[in-house]
Amino acid sequence: MILLNAMSLQETGVQQSFQDVKADHWAAGAIAKVQALGWMSGYPDGKFRPDEKLTQAEAVAVMNGLLQRPKAVSTVPWNDIQEHDWFSQDVQSASVKLRIIRFKNGSERVEIEP
Repeated sequence: MILLNAMSLQETGVQQSFQDVKADHWAAGAIAKVQALGWMSGYPDGKFRPDEKLTQAEAVAVMNGLLQRPKAVSTVPWNDIQEHDWFSQDVQSASVKLRIIRFKNGSERVEIEP
């Protein structure tokens, strides 16, 4: 909700599809909005788990999505992360240096620096 407010985004009028988010949940509108924007997708079982704490790995995945960071493909340089961990690619993406290329027509592209 803080992020939506900071970005001046409305949270009303959006349908959500998470089976564990009731319409009267205090954050139902914000959850529906971040889902509609593609910032958060919930868990594979169709749940959002709105009353659980966000893990560090989940926070990294959300921030990568918000910042539209490209997915890194090299190995993870962290001792406590295995290649098969669902968040390993997100951690790697957040760990590399990016280069933003801006074109004369106003468009831009983000690339991982070699």
